[in-house]
Amino acid sequence: MWKCIRCEKENQDSAEKCASCGHERTMDYIQYRTLSKVSETTSVNWKRTASIPEGIEKPVLMADEDSTTVFGSKILRKNIREIEFVKVKKEKVPSGAWDVSEDKKKTIQAWTESTDKGLILKIGSENGVYANPNCKSLFSGYSNVKKIEFNHLFDTSKAICMESMFSECGELEDIDVSRFNTGNVTDMACMFAFDDKLKKLDMSQFDTGKVTDMGGMFADCFVLESLQIDGFDTGEVLDMTNMFQNCSGLKEINTSGFTTGNVVEMGGMFGGCSGLKEINTSGFDTGNVINMEYIFSDCENLVKIDTSKFITDKVSDITNLFEGCKKLGNMEILNSVELNERKIHRNYAGNNVETICKKFLSYKDTEIVNNALNNKKVLINVLQIEPGDKIYILHDTSLFRRGKSGFAVTDKGIYVKEPWQDTQVVYWKDFKKYTKITRGRGAIIADGKAVAHFSGSEEVLLQLEVMFDAIHKCLNHRILG
Repeated sequence: MWKCIRCEKENQDSAEKCASCGHERTMDYIQYRTLSKVSETTSVNWKRTASIPEGIEKPVLMADEDSTTVFGSKILRKNIREIEFVKVKKEKVPSGAWDVSEDKKKTIQAWTESTDKGLILKIGSENGVYANPNCKSLFSGYSNVKKIEFNHLFDTSKAICMESMFSECGELEDIDVSRFNTGNVTDMACMFAFDDKLKKLDMSQFDTGKVTDMGGMFADCFVLESLQIDGFDTGEVLDMTNMFQNCSGLKEINTSGFTTGNVVEMGGMFGGCSGLKEINTSGFDTGNVINMEYIFSDCENLVKIDTSKFITDKVSDITNLFEGCKKLGNMEILNSVELNERKIHRNYAGNNVETICKKFLSYKDTEIVNNALNNKKVLINVLQIEPGDKIYILHDTSLFRRGKSGFAVTDKGIYVKEPWQDTQVVYWKDFKKYTKITRGRGAIIADGKAVAHFSGSEEVLLQLEVMFDAIHKCLNHRILG
């Protein structure tokens, strides 16, 4: 037990704040007003911060990539409302707690506490914890969590992977990561993706010198208004795909210090950032970039941008960089750059769907469409494909192939799912009745209906159009079962 210095209420050792007045157990009272008189001795001896003293070894928290349940338990992540790291002695750990330490020595315990607002997940140890080197999806999918309190007890200095660490936390409005030690981190892909209520982030103190992947880092953070990334070192980054995609609430992004000489992928980097009027890319080195597709698409309010120094020698298609940028007018785009219009028309003709799909996948440039082999079960489940269906092509369109969306070509028809929409099935008996097969922005369109989505190059999308057209012609000469 500990006594609150303000109201003198006795509190449990696991509590970091007084249950009566909310005063923090380890608050620095020096030079701050209090509601009750504090003696000089007390103020001097009182812990100044909750920071973990140097030299004290801490246990390592277990990795937890399962985005459904909580640290190996049967508790669903979606049922948690708050997460809090606390100090607690082993003998004071509540009953029902379970071991969440990496070494399984019960040095870190987790338990839940019921409140009127829902469950609070407590993660307790005597002197704080080290984050696991693998922090992938550690807090991902806590869709109803409104608050995560680290209380300076979460040491990230050993962390290497932070991919999707806080992704899909749909109710999270604010989180303090300003004290994170990220000096060893190499992967920050989708770190805050799909946090569509997150309003501000201060990452100005982040050390990103070793990070190689920032793809989708803030994707679909629709209401993000303040983003402090002034100190980002991007010298080692290879992938910036969809990095700020759909951050429509941002009025400015400071990318003036970005070093992009090693970046290969930039597709959709600022796509959907409709609140931006200006983007400073004058210092971007794009000599190694092979994909810029839709990099500034749907930046509806963009009125100023300098791309005159962009090098696009390795980029196959730059025709759609500014699609949907209504206010740019007749701007001269990419001075002295000739648009690459390679249009390879192939013949995928065959007497059945399977043969046509095999021909399509026999080429190096189009075989990448069948990209869901590693997460086949996840995507099949999401697309709700019937167990008896024979699958010819299985394509994952979700960020970093998480199996959240995509399409499949089967012997029965086409299964297609867009993010946040239900799966649609177009059976071959209906597909053959369509009169026009064409392509739109990242999609194959049949009589105005999207039957497949692809976010890669325009050349491959063209080949998808040719393939589906071949299937359409085949079906109208031979009715398949």
